[in-house]
Amino acid sequence: MKIKYIPILFISIFLLNSCDDKKKDLEKISAITPVYGTLDDLKAMITTQPPRSLNSVGKIYTYNQLLLVNEQFEGVHIFDNSDPSDPKPIQFIQIPGNVDIAIKDQYAYADMGVGMATINIEDLTNPVLTHFDQAYLGEKHQQRPPQHMTSNFSGNKVYFECPDPTKGMVISWEINEILKPECFIIK
Repeated sequence: MKIKYIPILFISIFLLNSCDDKKKDLEKISAITPVYGTLDDLKAMITTQPPRSLNSVGKIYTYNQLLLVNEQFEGVHIFDNSDPSDPKPIQFIQIPGNVDIAIKDQYAYADMGVGMATINIEDLTNPVLTHFDQAYLGEKHQQRPPQHMTSNFSGNKVYFECPDPTKGMVISWEINEILKPECFIIK
């Protein structure tokens, strides 16, 4: 009589485990999600803000009487450097995803993670995006988040929301709590 119930026991265990797997797929996790937009949206992301503290300093440049300090993944701090022994903060230019910057004449060339921005900084109160190029990245940036974002996650698997080309161009990536997505990167 007991032998008749063994198959029922195995089927019950299998069904319970299947339900548990589906439950895991419905859990919210921290994942990287694409931000969609147009070139105009990208231009709007480059803004001037009041000075703020330095946190993750990158490259440092001088331009005329100015000192420009890259804030990794955030933008550029601008200092009045007319007295090099005492630079005074003027403002911060937000350039999301910025990792590197170079200055030539009145132009700042800034990596934005999703492309290369050319920004006219002649008038620091109104920096103007004059050109944006994604050609050097190919389609990779439209398919997966940049590597600097994946390094913020512990573990070997980094989940991200699979980009949907019907929603437009990926202009940035951000970290959000979402239902566990299908796409992931193995570090």
